[in-house]
Amino acid sequence: MGDVCQHTRKAHEVVFFLAIYLISVGTGGHKPSLESFGADQFDDDHTAERKKKMSFNWWNFGLCSGLLLGVTVLVYVQDHVIWGAGAIILTAVMAMSLLLFIIGTWKAILSLQRANRKSIDAIVSGSGRRHCKKKSHLSFQS
Repeated sequence: MGDVCQHTRKAHEVVFFLAIYLISVGTGGHKPSLESFGADQFDDDHTAERKKKMSFNWWNFGLCSGLLLGVTVLVYVQDHVIWGAGAIILTAVMAMSLLLFIIGTWKAILSLQRANRKSIDAIVSGSGRRHCKKKSHLSFQS
């Protein structure tokens, strides 16, 4: 029992409560507004935009599912199986989410590069067509 800390240091309390307050401010700042602002930018009358709006529904589902699993399954595992298993589960889930984020970012970059290449090709071919039309138009007038 000699290893048990009887009194906390004031610096530890300050760091702990500062971290808790920063988490609550950050969570309170983005959760209520981000979903509505993100989903509001799409027009309901267009089918393609309505499909893009579904990503916010899945994002909200993921947030709520993570919260539910975190306060039920994870607590049960930590209390009844072993505490370290909860840490391993959290680490695996964070690694998986980081991997999905990196894959999604990579796919977005590739699709933007393809779209930029197509738009550059369209600009070049369109300017060539305009140049040819102007020449033929001038030759008819002269």
